[in-house]
Amino acid sequence: MQPRQLRVALLSILIVLPLRLVAASAENEALVFDWNQPITKPGRFIEGKTQWKPDNPDVRVNTDWTKPPFYANGTYQVRVIVRQMKKHDDFKLLFNHWQTFDGKHAETTMVSPELAFQYRGTPITRTFEFPVKNLKSAHTSVSTFSPFDWSKPRELVGFFPPAFPNTPDSGKLDPEALPVDIRFTVVVVAPGAKFSGWKNY
Repeated sequence: MQPRQLRVALLSILIVLPLRLVAASAENEALVFDWNQPITKPGRFIEGKTQWKPDNPDVRVNTDWTKPPFYANGTYQVRVIVRQMKKHDDFKLLFNHWQTFDGKHAETTMVSPELAFQYRGTPITRTFEFPVKNLKSAHTSVSTFSPFDWSKPRELVGFFPPAFPNTPDSGKLDPEALPVDIRFTVVVVAPGAKFSGWKNY
């Protein structure tokens, strides 16, 4: 091979290889959810259109997760940034998925000690991973609910501070702490793949 041909071949490798690596990374992980704005009132902070919020962004990666790259058996990478709150508070967050099929409803929830926070005036940044299969499917014993099915679309995805009757005060978000400037980001990584890192999100 002539020197000029060798240089062209090496240049081609240097250009094509990074593009292939980027493509492989894109196939092995995907941004599932990204809320990046203050919350000003109690509620659920979701992606997915509803009759009350028709301008909401669509649910991301709303495909059959039981097919390649098999995200249903993958891992969630989670990052929560609490930039500022109106007052000090202890609270928890839940990350949830909702779907409807065959006339029934299904939901599955991320419950993790990593989603318990103590805000004391200093910004909080927390990252952790959570296996998708460890999400808890709720209401499976009720006639109007069904087990969660990852092969079917999700109508809504989002997070919220619990406010159930049995939620202790340490888990509830004090309304007087609002507004809360928060970013909540979730990336799904295929089984066996390596997360590309938060620098990309």
